[in-house]
Amino acid sequence: MDEPTGDDDSSAAITLWDDVGYIARVTAARLARGMTIKELCQRTGHSPAYFRARPGKSRQTGEILMVAEVLQVSPGYLMGLEGYRDPKAIKRLRDLADISAHLFCAFARSERDVSPDEIIELMQKFLRDPHLFNGQQGEIQ
Repeated sequence: MDEPTGDDDSSAAITLWDDVGYIARVTAARLARGMTIKELCQRTGHSPAYFRARPGKSRQTGEILMVAEVLQVSPGYLMGLEGYRDPKAIKRLRDLADISAHLFCAFARSERDVSPDEIIELMQKFLRDPHLFNGQQGEIQ
């Protein structure tokens, strides 16, 4: 079966996170700096288990940013985004980043648990009209 090209909106499976690739890039950057796994663990506060691939699992952005800083590489490199040139995919990534930022602003200050339905509702509002949120910091009432 051919790999999806991203040229159409078919129902082909989409990989949201490549954890094996992430760990391979972390390892390459660590070795390029002559850093041991023990040193990387000490400097990031992670256990060695964090630096093993977990296929099907995701990573928190803050963790990726910390690892990137310690390894002196860009977070985009660790996430596998550097060199990505597909304009349609880049627009989708921007849209997803915007949605994530708005979700964070809307829900980070909430003192109550947020339901998945509320998250979906806010995402749908954003997708219908992204300009609705420009310059605003969303809040939960």
